[in-house]
Amino acid sequence: MSYPLEQSITSLIEEKTGIGTIPINELNMESFINRRITQKQWKPGEYLSFLGEDKEEFQALIDFITINETYFFREEKSFRFLEKHIIPSYIREGKSINVLSAGCSTGEEALSLYALLMNSLPEALFTVHALDINQQVLDHFKKGVYAGKALRKDGQEHHYLLDRIKKGQDREGRLCIDQRIIEKINIHRTNLFEDSFEFLPPMDLIFLKNTLIYMESRNKHKIIDKFTRHLRVGGLLITAAPEVALISHPQLQVEEREGYYFLRKRDPRTLSRQKLQSTLEENTLRTQDAPQPPNRLPHRQEVTTDQKKEPPFTPPKEEELCLLITDILNNSCSLQKENQTHQLAEKLVALLYLIESGELSRANSSFDDLPAELFPSSLYNYLGGFIALQMGDGKKASEYLASSLKENPRFWPARYFSLFSLESSRARKESELKILIDQINDYIEQNRIDYQFLLEGFNARYFLEICKNGLAKLEKGTINGHR
Repeated sequence: MSYPLEQSITSLIEEKTGIGTIPINELNMESFINRRITQKQWKPGEYLSFLGEDKEEFQALIDFITINETYFFREEKSFRFLEKHIIPSYIREGKSINVLSAGCSTGEEALSLYALLMNSLPEALFTVHALDINQQVLDHFKKGVYAGKALRKDGQEHHYLLDRIKKGQDREGRLCIDQRIIEKINIHRTNLFEDSFEFLPPMDLIFLKNTLIYMESRNKHKIIDKFTRHLRVGGLLITAAPEVALISHPQLQVEEREGYYFLRKRDPRTLSRQKLQSTLEENTLRTQDAPQPPNRLPHRQEVTTDQKKEPPFTPPKEEELCLLITDILNNSCSLQKENQTHQLAEKLVALLYLIESGELSRANSSFDDLPAELFPSSLYNYLGGFIALQMGDGKKASEYLASSLKENPRFWPARYFSLFSLESSRARKESELKILIDQINDYIEQNRIDYQFLLEGFNARYFLEICKNGLAKLEKGTINGHR
């Protein structure tokens, strides 16, 4: 297979699945494609076009190259953690629990979860869902027959639980799972990267192990955002131990129990009051004690030639500051907490706390005290406009938001909220909505997350649907404005 074709197919796979191929699979891919080109007597370019258009052919390729290495109770400490700390809380409260095994492969993980839950809860109080992109491994899962490699030293302390779900052994000594158990697990062939999860109920627990390590950063963010949206508030995302450090999402916080790390979904409308109140108080003291910026000195100071002039502080870029705020809200560790950019981010986090708490007068005063020249103008003016809008001052909000868009016309949250303060014609609103829809689509396609903390706990697709519905109503003439 020629290198340009290999590169093009690798790009197509990543575009449709988020998965970056790895060396062990490139040989499999080359073998599969060479065989198919020979069978069909195609030129390389013809096969590439066919692969991009024919879903069955693409699925056959994915089935052939994806890695499916798993076994019962893999990474046993995660099952020990559930057994000791999580399942008991559901027992005490009498609550049902929805569990998802994402990238379930041949089913050992999903069956392990079912056996663990079955040991503690009535079957009516839990459901297990299982997703994978590879139809061949799902077919294996549905047969429920497992060779010796599915049982390993890691996981052996829980192997006794398999007695509750197995039927016995076949003539070759392979473990056979009771078909009645398999039929109770909701198994779906699903592209985690591209497909909708709308068929899933809200989840209490999602296992997403050994998937993110094969993805580029932008693809990881997309996957994590999709799963986070399908977690209940307080629900857990369980990843392989090395993957925890790869995740940063404003609605997920890292927690630890007895040396085991996992991620919990925080309430999108409730920030940590204790943490942010402390941040607010620290920032107030810091502002009182800190020297004023050079252009705000009360009087002109003479500088001698012996004195060293500090370089003027350049406001951080909008995206840089937004992502840093996201990290702070996500309780991520920062190695540069003492630099000025981090201090600016903390000031805005404290301001967000006041807005989320409904303390708008205090938020407005805090905003007025911010040194505008130290912040990206687009973000600063957006916050001013948002506070004014919440306080019912449409004129002031419109001015701030217009200034934000003047600095960055693609700052779509400012464009969205400016629609609420616009007193304009239907044609103007239609025009603004069309621009906004294009901008949100671009933001989603780029897998960006830097504006997430501005979206009131929702995601970009939520705002996209609102805008599309508003535009449809305007075009039909059923409404005169957008609210």
